[in-house]
Amino acid sequence: MFLSLSIRGDYLFLIKFQRMRWTRFFCLILLCFPFLSEAQEETTSPRSRVTVGLGHTLVGKGKDVNGKQSWLALPMWVIDYDYSLSNKWMLGVHSDILLETFEVDGFFLGEETNTIERKHPVAALGAVSFRPGQHAVYSLGMGGEFSSSGNYLMTRVGFEYGFELPGEWELAPALTYDIKWKAYDSFSISLAVGKKF
Repeated sequence: MFLSLSIRGDYLFLIKFQRMRWTRFFCLILLCFPFLSEAQEETTSPRSRVTVGLGHTLVGKGKDVNGKQSWLALPMWVIDYDYSLSNKWMLGVHSDILLETFEVDGFFLGEETNTIERKHPVAALGAVSFRPGQHAVYSLGMGGEFSSSGNYLMTRVGFEYGFELPGEWELAPALTYDIKWKAYDSFSISLAVGKKF
């Protein structure tokens, strides 16, 4: 009986601890609301931006044609849409399409690895971007990578440097790091052309 009470007490402690973490998270979000409302007052004239680009995704645990583990450089298309909330904050939909079928050593919760086949995967995610100055943009997003061989939840961290061109055009080289949960990680390097409207 003492053991069952101790386990129940530990379980209740974990529930209370989880509630405290979520409470702190929501308090942090609420503290950010004044900054977001202040940011909405300083909106820019062109609010939307569409970018299209080419790049390569680098997969560190890929499999070559002989089945040996090696780095793979896979060509991709990049298509992004961003909506400016202010001069510094943007919300967007970011996507890329890998143009090849490949195999990768996936990782799961333990030490075991399994080979995953990806057939022309398409990544789509919602992103929040922050522009601290004139050119650099930092982004964080969450979404999924979809393929006929399986779908994975993914998180993306990205950096982009935009060169403004005449007529509201922009040239934007970018670096991204993608984490496909319980699958594999990858880096992307791309160069995109964007139009603000």
